[in-house]
Amino acid sequence: MNDLDALRARATALHLHGLTAHWPEIAGAEWVPPFLAWEEQERARRSLERRMKAAHVVMPTSWLRAPSNARARWESNDLTCTGRYHPVRMICASPSASF
Repeated sequence: MNDLDALRARATALHLHGLTAHWPEIAGAEWVPPFLAWEEQERARRSLERRMKAAHVVMPTSWLRAPSNARARWESNDLTCTGRYHPVRMICASPSASF
């Protein structure tokens, strides 16, 4: 199998029917090999995106979200830092049951 046959097989695998129908006219063109490579790369990229979306994969950048304003206020009021990595709780829970 020579290079032209390999290129035609790649075009057929990509379902580029117009290209394969006119293969004798375009077989020797310089743009055919890069065109097939671009098409294969783009299809592989889109396929990966589609599979990741279907698998519900969470991208790491979404884990780095900023805290909400309410949570930021709560965290700043509730804890104080007395040393490196040693926060101390400043408020205590009060019982809510009545006697």
